[in-house]
Amino acid sequence: MKLKDTSEHDDGLLEDLKDITCTAELKAPIKTALPEVEQLGEARAEKVSRLRLVEKEKAKLEAERKEALACQKLANEHVRAQSRLWQYYLWQCFGIEKQFTAHKL
Repeated sequence: MKLKDTSEHDDGLLEDLKDITCTAELKAPIKTALPEVEQLGEARAEKVSRLRLVEKEKAKLEAERKEALACQKLANEHVRAQSRLWQYYLWQCFGIEKQFTAHKL
């Protein structure tokens, strides 16, 4: 038996194998699904390229984000230091007030 057919009407060994495994029946659904697969592949490629673009933008903004966080932490430390200073001044004032009222009596 020939490996492949020589014309449309002859059957070769490969055609017999296709008949046995029923792959000939799957040919039509595969052909109908192929355009959809290609369309979905293109949509995926678009989304992947958009994702890469967004990741690059995010990476660029990450440095600015870190700088802003560092600035905010520095501002918070400054406010805390001022708060401690004002609490110290208040404590001193209360001490002076106690001395003044005790000395007055």
